[in-house]
Amino acid sequence: DRFGFRADNAFNKAYGTFINTGLVYKHLLHALYRAQDATGQTFANYSVGPLGYDPLMQATWTMAALDGINNLLRVMQVPPAGFFALELADFDGDGFSRDTDGDGFPDEAIWNVLSEGDEFDSLTMDGMQAYAGAVCPPGDCALHYAIVPRGEGRRMYSRYDFKSGYNFQYRMVEAGHYNDQQGAMFAAVAEPYQVFLGGDETADVKRYALPYSLLFKDELEQTFGALWAGDEPQLRPRLASLKDPQNIGLLLEGPLEWQDKVRGETYFEGFTYPPASTPADGLQLFPVNIQSTWTSRIYALYLGLAGFSVNFDFDYARMNQVLKVGTAEDFEPAPGYIRKEVPDVANGVKYAALQKVDGAGQPVGPKTPAVRMVEQSLELLDVVENPGDHLPPNATDQEKGQLSAEYLLYFRDSLRDLDLMRGFVDVYGRPF
Repeated sequence: DRFGFRADNAFNKAYGTFINTGLVYKHLLHALYRAQDATGQTFANYSVGPLGYDPLMQATWTMAALDGINNLLRVMQVPPAGFFALELADFDGDGFSRDTDGDGFPDEAIWNVLSEGDEFDSLTMDGMQAYAGAVCPPGDCALHYAIVPRGEGRRMYSRYDFKSGYNFQYRMVEAGHYNDQQGAMFAAVAEPYQVFLGGDETADVKRYALPYSLLFKDELEQTFGALWAGDEPQLRPRLASLKDPQNIGLLLEGPLEWQDKVRGETYFEGFTYPPASTPADGLQLFPVNIQSTWTSRIYALYLGLAGFSVNFDFDYARMNQVLKVGTAEDFEPAPGYIRKEVPDVANGVKYAALQKVDGAGQPVGPKTPAVRMVEQSLELLDVVENPGDHLPPNATDQEKGQLSAEYLLYFRDSLRDLDLMRGFVDVYGRPF
């Protein structure tokens, strides 16, 4: 096993897993719509038992289809395995970490990783307990501490036995989780086959595509867009903490609560599944920070644009549409939209994304990946042009210059991402 252990093993297993769960979804889709023409084969409807309509059979297939797509989307939510601290946060941007329910424990907090990878592997339980209980830096103790073990969490990048010498790059020790994410994303958009009992698996199998996005379009576009644009609140799982302001520094370990994006009641009236999870008494769920790799991000853009448009649905392309102002691709926004623009200070051009607004010109609705990417570029540009606003008041001119130069590189990278979006949409954002 060790001799043949490679990164594509993780990719293939994730791909194979979710291709198989996709078969359950395809049968459910046939049972729902009976989308067959008169000259085609008649496939079995597995929601109907041998004695007629069987609600138990129907509910079982429906739950299996929902579990399949939700488990696929959970792959994008996995945090790194490691030692975590629950730290105060300011989610609403008002400058405070608020206690919204008045129980003495802040409700705006997030689990941040303190130690991961090789360093986490060398930590002992005694050491973590000592840090959580007494040894943390004065004034820098977190609210609580927790362990996310391997399995619940994963290492994002692959690890190799570099001490083994020559050709160590062929001796993998641990496959990075981005391989699983790639496999799941390929399975989400792939349509390699569909198998129906008694059906032709050679001809009819290739007559039409039944990708997950045909039914679960909104959830897939939201997840892929969030992964590409770094919209982490859409992807973070949650971990419980004791809601006890007197018990600071306790070391916890518990299962992660995932965001189940696809809800049964959204598609089937009265079918509440998966069941909503509620924390036990004395516990509160807080989001866990995740990590994203460039590989997963670019595949979320590429596969989403290439795969979600398979039936000439270009909504995901419109969500990622970035314009270069003043060129042939530029146009006047329709009423109810404005252009969110960012200038390229190096060559004078401007990039823009369309933002939906209300009658007063205020943004409405969720931000598209294109708008989020333009806003991220604007934030980086502000550091480049006003470094003193992001440093202590006594910062020297040299420190300001160094910060501006550093963020100029980040800003250029963000403009590269906008050009990538323009290129991908140009290729995959049109029918022919």
